[in-house]
Amino acid sequence: MDLNHVVIGGRLAVPPEITPEPDGRRRMRLLIVVRGSDPPRVDLIPVTIWNPPDVGSLEIGTRAYVSGSLHRRFSERGGSSRIEVVADHISTCPPAAELIDM
Repeated sequence: MDLNHVVIGGRLAVPPEITPEPDGRRRMRLLIVVRGSDPPRVDLIPVTIWNPPDVGSLEIGTRAYVSGSLHRRFSERGGSSRIEVVADHISTCPPAAELIDM
């Protein structure tokens, strides 16, 4: 049995990009920073969400959790490719500074 399911959590590196497609769908692209600890590293994970739900204001630093599947996209100009997460679900939490109300 094959399984292609991924869940990641991190923070938005850039504001989301929402693009209307010719077929009427909307595409939201995110870039999520995921920090690892063994060895210490930072990964930037591209995420695409088709017909995204209204998740409110998404700004740099917003914590985002996505689940979906990995897809490999090939460039039309050459042999290059990239891996991205195509998300089925997203949940968000505002940046930490907004959570503390003193």
